[in-house]
Amino acid sequence: MSINLSRYTVIYVLAIAILMALSVALETFANIEMPTGVSTVLPVMMAAMLEGQRIARETKQPLESSDAWKSALAATGIVIVVSILLVAAFLVFAPGFAGLFAALGSVGLMILVAISLVVVLLTNRFALSMGAKNELKAQAKRNA
Repeated sequence: MSINLSRYTVIYVLAIAILMALSVALETFANIEMPTGVSTVLPVMMAAMLEGQRIARETKQPLESSDAWKSALAATGIVIVVSILLVAAFLVFAPGFAGLFAALGSVGLMILVAISLVVVLLTNRFALSMGAKNELKAQAKRNA
């Protein structure tokens, strides 16, 4: 069984929006900067875990490894599309954002994107399985 890509997308985008608001609030009111890795991993993990839980609720069994990888690839494709749209929006509404890319150079940017994609793929894969396993454990406790 595969994930519901529409629901994954909505959860992912909402998680990004919440993290952005939280980041602004923390920086404004407490002078605390949120680590950049959190914004890369947490929205992906939230969306994947919730989808893994949904699959376990519907199937009552753990996610097969091949299904988890297929779903993780599809979810990573969603992350790519949303990321491209967000970068495009930042470039239009905050032109100074382009300076970040210029500072990295094209090779540095390609390396950063490749590393990020691997992290997102692995996070999707293992969060899907973790969500399914956690849901099955919760069901077993409720039924005991």
